[in-house]
Amino acid sequence: MGDDLVRDEDDHDLLTFSEGGIRLREEISLTETLLAEAATPERRDALRARLKALADALARNTRQAEANPGEKGFLDYVPPARRCGRCRPEGPAVTEMARPQRRGRAIAMTAAEVDDFLMAERTCRVATTGKDGRPHVAPLWFVWDGTSLWLSSVVRSQRWADLMRDPRVAVVIDAGVAYTELRGVELSGEVVPVGEVPRTSAAASDPALAEAERLFADKYTGGVQAQADGRHAWLRLTPEKLVSWDFRKLATLSR
Repeated sequence: MGDDLVRDEDDHDLLTFSEGGIRLREEISLTETLLAEAATPERRDALRARLKALADALARNTRQAEANPGEKGFLDYVPPARRCGRCRPEGPAVTEMARPQRRGRAIAMTAAEVDDFLMAERTCRVATTGKDGRPHVAPLWFVWDGTSLWLSSVVRSQRWADLMRDPRVAVVIDAGVAYTELRGVELSGEVVPVGEVPRTSAAASDPALAEAERLFADKYTGGVQAQADGRHAWLRLTPEKLVSWDFRKLATLSR
């Protein structure tokens, strides 16, 4: 698998300066509304302090955007200790994400780490587009052969119908509980059916599919090959884009 697939700037946790400015302006507008509705002097003082902090952050963001045209990065903005009642609660994740960052590549997995992660994790989430344009997301088991992701899907399903109409798909596999444990991979591209639809024969004639079925059996059924049931068929996704992140690497960035 090429390393260029892994090292992508489009990290999920990065905001562009432009996006950050939009969000700050939204927060300012909300806070101004809350200030107009505030019933007590204490509440008004707290909201005025928040407005000042937001205005200062927006000014910093504007200066950073002008100095770094077209680049991505985090705002140098730490939310005040007291947050208004309708704002998002403060916590370790908010404080961590507020620090100045340029870390998309630094926390990406290597090609070997992507392989190990995809071979170990057991469940992915597959996003398709319905005929009315609405997204549809469903969990599936999967296998990764080092180049492509293989999905066994029920043919009479919304997922299959969506993909036969529009083969574009996004798949996410992630793990971790605490913020500093989060890691995952997102793959996107177009799926291709491989083999019979639905699968009815005892053995796959396509060598790549036969290998995928062997990997699937080793991963989920102790090496026992599943019998063709006339309901499932295989889809192969060779990603056009692969994005990875591993927040466990954050500790090395702060040293």
